[in-house]
Amino acid sequence: YSVSGDTLKLNDYEYNKIGIPEPDLVIFLHVPFELARSLKNKRTNNEGVKNDIHESDYEYLKRASDTSIDIAKKYNWSFIECSSNNEMRLPEDIHEDIYKLVKEYVNSKKIKE
Repeated sequence: YSVSGDTLKLNDYEYNKIGIPEPDLVIFLHVPFELARSLKNKRTNNEGVKNDIHESDYEYLKRASDTSIDIAKKYNWSFIECSSNNEMRLPEDIHEDIYKLVKEYVNSKKIKE
């Protein structure tokens, strides 16, 4: 799958035809595919829920992960890496990155006004 004209049609439909407001800022919280998969596989308690048809298909999940990264790059979303040295970062550290990004965005809008 690649980002194509279909995405542009979806944006036109959402933002222009049905009037959903365009986001001011989109933050992509990235966890490398293999790390996310490893963490999911290590979970012992999934509350009795088995993998659905998509979760059982490694190639499908990998393509979905790669496509989400492509879309984030194409639309210039802000990117926050949620792992370091193949381990998840602390939620507090990720929160701090999000806070800084939003604060910078808000401050940049204030300057332009």
